Amino acid sequence: MGKLNAGSLLVIAFATFIAVLLTGVPRPAQTEEATPAREFSAGQAFQHVVGLLEGTGPHPSGSADGSVVRERIAGAFLALGYETEFEQAFVCNQHGVCANVVNIVAYRRGRTGGNGIFLTSHYDSVPASLGAADDISGVAVSLEIARAISHESFRNPVYFLITDGEEGGLLGAEAFAEKSRWFQKASVFVNLEARGTSGPSFLFETSDDNAWLISSLAGVLSHPSTSSLFYTVYKWLPNDTDLSVFKRRGRNGVNFGFMGSAALYHTPLDEPVNLSIETLQHHGDCALATVRTLASLDVANPPAGNAVWFSVLNSFIVWWPEPWTLPFALTLLLGTAVAAALLLKRKELTSAGIWYGLLWLPAALLSSFLLGAAGSKLMSLRFSSPSWIAYPMPAVIFFWASALVATQATAILLVKRGGTISLRFGTAVWLGALSLAADAFAPGLSFLVLIPGFAVFLTLLPPGDSPVARVLLTGLATVAAGLVLFPVAWFLYEALGLPMMVAVSLLVALAGSVFIPAVSESRAWGRGVLAVSTLTAILSLITALVLPARNDRTPGQLNIICLSGENAPQWLVPSNALEMAPGLAASAQWRLLTPSPFPWASRAKFLSSRAPASRNVPGPRIELTAEETQGNSRRLSVRLQSPRKALRVQIAFHTSKIESIRVDGYPLDPKALTRNGETGPWTILRHLTLPEEGTIVEVALPKSEKLAGFAADGTAGLPPGGEVLEKARGPAATPSDDGDRTIALTRFEF
Repeated sequence: MGKLNAGSLLVIAFATFIAVLLTGVPRPAQTEEATPAREFSAGQAFQHVVGLLEGTGPHPSGSADGSVVRERIAGAFLALGYETEFEQAFVCNQHGVCANVVNIVAYRRGRTGGNGIFLTSHYDSVPASLGAADDISGVAVSLEIARAISHESFRNPVYFLITDGEEGGLLGAEAFAEKSRWFQKASVFVNLEARGTSGPSFLFETSDDNAWLISSLAGVLSHPSTSSLFYTVYKWLPNDTDLSVFKRRGRNGVNFGFMGSAALYHTPLDEPVNLSIETLQHHGDCALATVRTLASLDVANPPAGNAVWFSVLNSFIVWWPEPWTLPFALTLLLGTAVAAALLLKRKELTSAGIWYGLLWLPAALLSSFLLGAAGSKLMSLRFSSPSWIAYPMPAVIFFWASALVATQATAILLVKRGGTISLRFGTAVWLGALSLAADAFAPGLSFLVLIPGFAVFLTLLPPGDSPVARVLLTGLATVAAGLVLFPVAWFLYEALGLPMMVAVSLLVALAGSVFIPAVSESRAWGRGVLAVSTLTAILSLITALVLPARNDRTPGQLNIICLSGENAPQWLVPSNALEMAPGLAASAQWRLLTPSPFPWASRAKFLSSRAPASRNVPGPRIELTAEETQGNSRRLSVRLQSPRKALRVQIAFHTSKIESIRVDGYPLDPKALTRNGETGPWTILRHLTLPEEGTIVEVALPKSEKLAGFAADGTAGLPPGGEVLEKARGPAATPSDDGDRTIALTRFEF
């Protein structure tokens, strides 16, 4: 095939560079003055974010600030001419989390037929966060879209659903699906979410039989960021959003979310000042285009069938029906076989070369995985396994460079034995085989191997004696593979953090399998690329390990607890707290607490320090209100109250033998509530909006079984004296999720 000269290498490098860097970005945010009436304005949406949160703090379900935010949302819809309803309900989810929730439904009078399109977001936050991005940004987008379409008529009515209790366990969505009169009118849900404060808005989830959704949206989304990879992987993850509830009940839908600056998610730093207005613009553009499109379609009986799809340079979407994947894969394998026969005939491929070629891709991927895994292990030891670090770029560069090192070294060893053509042949065969496997087990991933497979196949075509043709074929194949694989590799850190960066090495190695054999054909260039990649990998790894893991823009998550009740009060912090916040070491005398004060939590490990006795608060009150025996069962009714009016309570029964359980009359499956804790099986309930009069829990269990366990209530914040620990925590650590809190325990046995 001839050797690549410097010009050829530069063409390939330039093509790869373009494939990596030419990613589309959200368009500049529209200001209030510049926005046409029918377009989305991030400026106006941002004003909603600020206005809804002004003067409030975190607003979880049942909180006073939550009521303020809810009234402001309803008032904003009313000001736009929409009818607004509050829907209040008591609900429990399948995991035993219960709450009184209040959803908001807004609609235009006279436009309330069936086949409705519901634009959905949630207004509650976690106790530690103001929730500007998650998910007041979604509420603000809904309000701005309500303005933009207020004078438009569609084939299907558009509703706005703002749920409560999403953070507690999708409770508002459960209540809406179970009890709302509007749910029967719903056909498609467009859900808005956030797991960060910046970055593009990804279409990351759809309902099943999604080909009609993707084909309808492919031409209308602004700077689309999406792929069937997200849809497939999200189904494997334990994560859920409100759309999960609606999908389980047979409704169609799509999910948009952004995840840049993920370290700020569920922390006090999720505030308006950190919300990217460009992200808000992209989020709104995508949601508005989706609502308008779906509201104009026949959504009553959509056709069956899934799609495989991916966006290219955030500019357009390539998609095909999922059943086409199998013929595509077979075509790739058949074409590769025909090309191999021609190459054997021309003596450019040998029988020995076939075996070297088949060895090439597995060896390149395995060596890339091992190098990436070794670097990942070193980083996890250095950083105590955080998902996101303060200075990620050196770490990201390491995983890319280490993949090039492994792939280039493997290619140098095999090219001199089998030749460039053999490695290309082996890559095409393996990618065709992987395409068949993907079609069988995870069709949404098939584009990751099918497109690079056809790209490699291009390099097997006979180019004649023209060096230019060889370069163009290799460059075209590199661009095609890079357009598919490099954006995914770039995105993985923001999406999943350091624990998944080994996957980046595999993706880069897969892309490298297209062009590295050609580079390795020249001994000088092959060794030069190997030397540069090795040096880059070493320097980037050293830099990543030397730089601090956390700072005030990417803090570690560290909650402080004041625990009291029946025992002397004590401060609790996670077992890795002193590494994350060294200032805590001088603020108190810490010791590893064994056994855990929360025996129903199997993996929780804490450091403990004695708190002043004056910090003790009374634990929740749990009393037996009724008991009877029926056959071989005991039936007990207990009332759980919080003397200090805590909203959040938990009750953990130290048994797995409960036969039935009801919370304020709401039946639950006790088997679904059973967890293995530090001291055996526990059945666990949580109530997030406990009323002053308490809650009634009815339990049936075998007559010989005692009903014993713990009740705990929690309030946000620490008692006096906690400010010393808060200050010692420093700027490189922050509360998250439930946040700093005061917990009181009560042991019981009936």
